[in-house]
Amino acid sequence: MSKAKCAIGGDAYDFVVQSLAKAGMLAQALEVFETMKSESCVPSLVTYNVLINSRCNAGEFGKALDLFQSMKREKRVEPDRWTYNTLISGLCSSGNTEGARKLLSEMRDKNIAANVFTYSSIIKSLVKEAKPEESYKVLEEMMAAGCNPDVFAFNGVMQGFARSNNMEKAREVYQHMVESGYKPDNVSYHILIHGLAKIGKLDESLKILSEMAMRAAGYVPNVITFSTLIHGLCRTGELEKALEVFGSMLEAGCKPNKYTYTTLIAGLCRAEKVIQARELFEKMTQACIPPDAVAYNSLIAGYCKRGSMDEAEKLYREMSGGAGLQPTIVTFNTLIDGFCKLGKLGRANELVAEMGTKGLAADTCTYRILIAGLSRATKLDEALEVYKQMREKKFLLDPVSCVSFVGGLCKTGNIDQAYAVFEATRKSGAVPNPETFRILSESLIKLGRVEDAQKLMEPAKARDITAQ
Repeated sequence: MSKAKCAIGGDAYDFVVQSLAKAGMLAQALEVFETMKSESCVPSLVTYNVLINSRCNAGEFGKALDLFQSMKREKRVEPDRWTYNTLISGLCSSGNTEGARKLLSEMRDKNIAANVFTYSSIIKSLVKEAKPEESYKVLEEMMAAGCNPDVFAFNGVMQGFARSNNMEKAREVYQHMVESGYKPDNVSYHILIHGLAKIGKLDESLKILSEMAMRAAGYVPNVITFSTLIHGLCRTGELEKALEVFGSMLEAGCKPNKYTYTTLIAGLCRAEKVIQARELFEKMTQACIPPDAVAYNSLIAGYCKRGSMDEAEKLYREMSGGAGLQPTIVTFNTLIDGFCKLGKLGRANELVAEMGTKGLAADTCTYRILIAGLSRATKLDEALEVYKQMREKKFLLDPVSCVSFVGGLCKTGNIDQAYAVFEATRKSGAVPNPETFRILSESLIKLGRVEDAQKLMEPAKARDITAQ
């Protein structure tokens, strides 16, 4: 058969090559393809396109380009838009956007009209590469070429700007879309609302949400949009607005997820509305959404803040028991701090030991809490021992724990130790606050150590700390 020229006919070869390639038997398809060419049979454009597509699907983009180049060199079959689109899509998916854009330029030179798929592939790739300005240029090129983009192309460019927090440009693209006669969809609105909320422009985000609800019948923000708004409002302390958005979310039939609940629980606890937070916590479990460590920690912190340590401990036991969650260092530090502030140092120390049985080591925060608690209780010998352990681990006091510790040492007459702690804190780069300077300098002056007090204040004046 190989000695005859196209013995079985080009159409038959085309059929076999295409069938093998479509069946995933690319190696066999290529073998028949080479036999076909050796017998002077000219493969059809469809055969080339099927093989190029198969190469791209197999991730063999270089070999797909080789096949494309040989097709052009032989000048027996001209590539069409399908050929170019396949290669452009493949190159974009492999991260070779520059190569894809060269092919688009080649299409123009050959008067092969690119379509929405062509441009959208490149836009999507540029957005993925965090090049929103470039993607916008391609969108404008697309429109200038008389190719009408779809809403997905506009959304892609908007998303690119939103990801880089350039919401001014995202809104410009949105306006361009509307003015060009295109109807935004739910994704368009989501990009704007979510993007504005993410950068803290919550009033604008809420305004758009309200406008879109009236302008776009059937528009319902998704759970991510609602949750982003709620998170932003909680973060800025606008809890009432956050609860309003949560209510709107429920009315719209959008089910809150774990992130939504956890965000609100944390916000309520920070605002000392622990009862409401607990109610929401219960609703979360009723909705078959198991609370995570973050939700438990927020609620525990809320109870600790109001001194309700029995409730806080009950949650801790529930967390590590029925809920099957591993308490975190945050859990322990929160509880230890709560007990220290109530002067229950024995229970605080028990929790430190319990923390060790859970495979957790005390961190900087743990030591700071203990030192502050012991200082308030005037147990300075113990505080000094904890401070020694802290220093051995290269941990440092912060300005808040420093003022408690220095103040406690000064009250008990341990001025030299107070001075040493102060100096060590200052040398570590953590600038003690004005109250620490005042306490220590007054104690030094009372003892007649005016010169030491003056030395103490010199670096403070240089930093203008005493004026704070």
